[in-house]
Amino acid sequence: MSVEKVEIYPSKFGKEAMERDILYGPPKEMFEKKKGKTMSRKAIKREKHSEYMSDDDFMLNENDDGENMAQLRKYEASKMNYFYAVVHCNSRKTAAKIIAENQDVEFELTNIRLQLFIVDDSLEFPYEPKQVSSSIPDNYTFDSSKISRALNHSSVKLSWD
Repeated sequence: MSVEKVEIYPSKFGKEAMERDILYGPPKEMFEKKKGKTMSRKAIKREKHSEYMSDDDFMLNENDDGENMAQLRKYEASKMNYFYAVVHCNSRKTAAKIIAENQDVEFELTNIRLQLFIVDDSLEFPYEPKQVSSSIPDNYTFDSSKISRALNHSSVKLSWD
């Protein structure tokens, strides 16, 4: 029983989102402010058509630097759907054992549960893999700074460069 290799593929959603991020950066709604409060996208559209706005049109800004934490959390959480992994096993029995032991297990403190499936060997993926590995590097160490805080911390940081 062994794993032969692991391939990381971009999802269609991830590919589109990464292209959008390259062109425009993170969604501007995270940074828009008016009168000390951050406005929702719905409120911004409504503002163009109405002279008056209700208090419900604003989302309170939970951070002094102007980032809308709800939008930031949503953006960071959505990035967890940018990629998926395909694990190539030496047999169906190995794949079934991996699924039995890891289905719905939390992935590296992200508050995301693994969803595992057996896929047919003939399945063709729409994009080239971003990374392929057939072994664990000798110098591999778990880097806790790479953990997304979007779902399990009260403070979220923007990870876009």
